[in-house]
Amino acid sequence: MMQNAIVSIENPTFYSDEGIAPKGILRALISDVQGGEFEGGSTITQQFVKNAYLTDQQTFTRKLVEIFKAVKITRTFPKPEILDDYLNTVYFGRGSYGIEAAAQSYFGVPVDQITDPARAAYLAALVNEPTVLSQTDPTSQGLLKARWALVLKAMVKAGRLTPAQAAATHWPTVQPLSGAVSYDANGVDDSAMAQVADTYLDKLHQQNPDVPDSATANAGGDVIRTTFNRADMTAAVRAVKAGLYAKLNGKDKSQATVDQGVQVGLASVDTRTGELLAIYPGGSEYDNATLAQIEPGSQMGAFALAATFGAPSDQQNPSDSVAPRGCGR
Repeated sequence: MMQNAIVSIENPTFYSDEGIAPKGILRALISDVQGGEFEGGSTITQQFVKNAYLTDQQTFTRKLVEIFKAVKITRTFPKPEILDDYLNTVYFGRGSYGIEAAAQSYFGVPVDQITDPARAAYLAALVNEPTVLSQTDPTSQGLLKARWALVLKAMVKAGRLTPAQAAATHWPTVQPLSGAVSYDANGVDDSAMAQVADTYLDKLHQQNPDVPDSATANAGGDVIRTTFNRADMTAAVRAVKAGLYAKLNGKDKSQATVDQGVQVGLASVDTRTGELLAIYPGGSEYDNATLAQIEPGSQMGAFALAATFGAPSDQQNPSDSVAPRGCGR
C-alpha cells in the first residue's frame, strides 16, 4: 500500500519510464533560461539520486548529473530495488529519514503494518514539503490535508484504489509530537500562553522566593491569573493569516524564495497598562513571539515618534532620541 501511494503521487510512470521525466526537464530548462529557479518534475529515481549522491543546489550542472545518473541506475537495477532505496532515504519530517523511521514516528508501528490507504497517503503526502507539512500549526495541517486528498485521488486515477475505497478513507490518527504546541478550534496556541506565564512566574520567583515558581504552581493549589485575553488571541491569529499568510505567493517565481522563508511573531500590548493581551508564536516549534532576539528595525521609529508627539507638550524633549535601539533615525 505504501509503495502504491508514493508511486501514484510522485511518479505514476515509475515502472515504465527510463528514470527521467522529459517534460519536467524541459520545464526546468525553460525556467533556468528565464532566470527562475532550475527545478522541474523529478521522477522517483531522480529524487533518489539527488538524496543519495548529490545536493539540493538548483543548477543546470547538478540537474544534468542527476539525469545521467538516473538513467544509468534505471538500466542497472530493477525498479523494486530503486523504489526501496528511495523510500529508505527520503525525508518525511520530524527528523525521520526513511519510511521505517517515519512509520514509527507518526504511527508508532513498523512500515509493514501501514496497510490502510489513509496512513499510506498521509506519509506519501509529507514527501512534497516535509519540513512544512510535518508542523502542527493549523496552516500546515490544512496544507497537509489537501495534499493527502490529492494522494488518494492520484491512487484512484492510477487504479490502485477504487473511488469507493477512497471515499471511505478517513483522516488517520497520528502520534503527537513530543513538545509540540496545541491549538484550539480558532488556531490559538494554548501551550504558548502557558509557557509565557510559566517563564514570567519563574523570573518573579528568582526576584522574590515567596512567589511560587512554575513547578510549584503547576502542582496545584494556586490560581494564576494572566492578562491574556482569548478573544485577542483569536484576533491575533486571524490578523496574521489575513494580513500576511494570505498574501504570500509561493507560486510567483520572483517571490517564492522570499515567501517560503517568512517567520512570524506577534505580541499585542495594552499601551495604557502595559498588559500583554495576545501573542502569536509562529508556525514552528520555535517561539518567535517571546524567544526570538531580533532587533525591530527602523520601522519601529514611526511608532516611537507617534508616541512622542502624542504625549503632553510638557513631557516632550526635542533633544531626546525617540528611536529604539536597532532603529534608524
